[in-house]
Amino acid sequence: MTPFGKHLIYLSYGDGSHVLETQYSVCSVLRFLLPDPQDCAITIYTDHPEFFEGLPVNIEFLGPERLRDWAGPNNHEHRRKPAMLRHALNAFHVPTIAVDGDTYFVRHPSRAFAKLAPGHSVMHIREGCISEHPMWRSFVDLRVCDRSGKEWHFPPDTTMWNGGVEGLHPSDVGIMDEVFALMDSLYTEKLWIAEQFSTGNVFSRYSTIHETANTIFHYWPDVYRSEFRRVLGEIIPRYSNLPISERIDAYYRHRPRPTPVRRAKKRIASVLEGFGLQRRGWRPRISG
Repeated sequence: MTPFGKHLIYLSYGDGSHVLETQYSVCSVLRFLLPDPQDCAITIYTDHPEFFEGLPVNIEFLGPERLRDWAGPNNHEHRRKPAMLRHALNAFHVPTIAVDGDTYFVRHPSRAFAKLAPGHSVMHIREGCISEHPMWRSFVDLRVCDRSGKEWHFPPDTTMWNGGVEGLHPSDVGIMDEVFALMDSLYTEKLWIAEQFSTGNVFSRYSTIHETANTIFHYWPDVYRSEFRRVLGEIIPRYSNLPISERIDAYYRHRPRPTPVRRAKKRIASVLEGFGLQRRGWRPRISG
């Protein structure tokens, strides 16, 4: 593997529509990294390397034993992403950002990496306070202990961070142990979102979190994702035989775009944040 100083990682195991999403997201990064990757590498952690043949990426093979181990004591599927992040930080010792497959890059990834430093982390976006959503309210006033025995308490204004993007500087890899301790104590089948909740809370306790929504578009709301999965099923095979540079441009023309309402609300949030007027844990809702 060629030496590199910045690392983007993806997790894709099993088969299904998430494979096409990951292929698309990787190609969106390559719009900015080809022909000169500028010291940035992309690695896909997968049990099906054949799904990503022809892409200029590194592959980290995931066998059944590692997948079981990363799911932890509760067999928590979403636990595997922070496990991947910890593995990459320990293995390569460079700033690393884990990106979900249902994303695409709108700006050069260097903008996200510029926010990473010792004591500074990245996630996708502030989604709101845990008192604002029925599922999140299950975390309100829960009390658990961290690894040192100190009590965690989650008041209603605790921030929920979106985990579509999660990144750390290698000097902070030790805080991942706290992520797993909190996550494993909180997880139930009804609280599957414990992964991003735990990651956001630990990152905010031990670092300053920076948003990356101005660099990476995360189309997890169903208003985008269900239709775009249908589109991906058409465009991925249609353009698969094109040279990589032409394929990347063809894919990008079909990207899911935010609605005018969503764009306006994001601009409002950015302006407020720029003037220091955004309250902790608050952000205009951007589901429109």
